[in-house]
Amino acid sequence: YSQDMEIFVQTPLGLVPWGLEDLNPWAHIEGPEWLWKRKPDYAWMQRELQRLGIYDRKIVSVDISDTEELHNRVFEQLGIEPMDRTPDLKKQGQIIDKLCVMYNVDLQDAIQLCENSTFVMSRTNRIRNLINSEGLHLFSPRLAEGGMSLTVEGARRLHSLRKLATPSGFNENDFSFHAGQGPAWVVVDSDAEPFVNEGRNVMHGFVLACDPWIRPGETVLIVNSGGKLLAIGRSQSTASELATFKKGIAVKVREGCP
Repeated sequence: YSQDMEIFVQTPLGLVPWGLEDLNPWAHIEGPEWLWKRKPDYAWMQRELQRLGIYDRKIVSVDISDTEELHNRVFEQLGIEPMDRTPDLKKQGQIIDKLCVMYNVDLQDAIQLCENSTFVMSRTNRIRNLINSEGLHLFSPRLAEGGMSLTVEGARRLHSLRKLATPSGFNENDFSFHAGQGPAWVVVDSDAEPFVNEGRNVMHGFVLACDPWIRPGETVLIVNSGGKLLAIGRSQSTASELATFKKGIAVKVREGCP
């Protein structure tokens, strides 16, 4: 996993990092054949990279539709000596990218989580499970749409990386990104705590606080007022809705963390 070279895939929606190329909707685009046969526009590529904060980098385009001697051909175009294939490092890079984008994990924390990890592969050679250096199953990429699910142990690891204090309010007018701060926390009251810990959904009216970067549809960690991890779930609400709604499901709990 090299920090000196970034691999992007050109798609009709723009440049996509290689580690995210199987993520919906980028890998689920339908359209006329000419969409996929356009010649590279290097000026456009530079603008796209600048939007992603990447400046003054040399661009080398590679046609991956021709797989004959692709490995050696890439290094020939780069003008460097071919290196040994490192499939596990590429797999780690894919998981690292998804941790950063989907779970808001800091890059260095994501690299450390995946260090010396191994993988359980599907029959089609896609990653099914990531096993860390201690033999614990942390993450499972979803093959249907490219997302990634947390195991209870994975949730515990992300919970332990928290650098901020447990949220004490809703900060519903805070719209900054809070990059690298991890998945959002949702704090529930003592009445809901035992039920949530057993895997029951979090209902509106029982939420005391949440992180301002919470978004509907994103995975969240549910904790008590002391910051103890209770469950993993998928938010159904924004911070403003959690602050004001009194009825309905606030977070759909996927699994309790006893």
